[in-house]
Amino acid sequence: MNKSQNDPAVGCPLERRVRPELRFKSATNEWATPDSLWRPLNDEFGFTLDVCSTNENAKCANHFTLSEDGLKQPWSGVCWMNPPYGAQLAKWVKKCHDEAKRGSLVVGLIPVRSNTSYWHDYVMGNEIRFIRGYPKFGNAKQGLKAPLAVVVWWPNQDIETQVCLDIIERQRRGIAKYGTTVAQNPLELRQWLQHQYEELLDAAVYCRRAIQEIDNAGT
Repeated sequence: MNKSQNDPAVGCPLERRVRPELRFKSATNEWATPDSLWRPLNDEFGFTLDVCSTNENAKCANHFTLSEDGLKQPWSGVCWMNPPYGAQLAKWVKKCHDEAKRGSLVVGLIPVRSNTSYWHDYVMGNEIRFIRGYPKFGNAKQGLKAPLAVVVWWPNQDIETQVCLDIIERQRRGIAKYGTTVAQNPLELRQWLQHQYEELLDAAVYCRRAIQEIDNAGT
C-alpha cells in the first residue's frame, strides 16, 4: 500500500511532523534555555533583552512574554532569543535578521533546518555555531533529538557599534586564552598599570611603523 495513504505526516511541514514530546518552546516553563548553554553565551555577549520568554524563565530583567509578543515589539541592545520551535519559527528568524539591520546584536538558539528557504534567506551568511549533542531543555527527560545551532546576527556597524563589538570579541578571545575575565583576574594595581604601559609601548611602535610607511610612500 502507498505510504502516503497510511502516513498523514507525508508531505506535511516539518513542524507538524515533529512528535509533541520533541517540540521545545522557550515560551513555557518546561522548555527554558539550558543554563549550560546560556551562561557562557551571556558571559561573552552580556545580554540586555530576552525577546521570547515567560516571567518565570526570562534570562534578562528586560524581556518580552508570550502575551507581549516579541514579534510585534522593537528590539534594542544585545538580544537573546530561544523561540518556540513551531509554525512561527521562520517569523522569529526573519525578525532577528531585521532587528540586526536596525542596529541590534541578536543571538538565537534555533534548530538547524538548512532545507528551508528562511534558513538560506536569514541565517546563512551570519555567524553559525553548531551545538554538539542534544541539550536537555527545562524539565525534559531527554534532549531534543534534532541538530541545534547558536546563530549570531551582528548589527549594521557604525563606528561606535564596531568598537563595542571589538570589545566583546576581545573579551571572548581573552577568556578562551586565559580562562578568566578581567573582573576575575586578581592582579594588583601596579601589575595592571604595567600591562597597560606595555600595550601603550606596542601601540607607539605600531603608530611609528604606519607613519614611516606613509612617509616612504610620499617620497
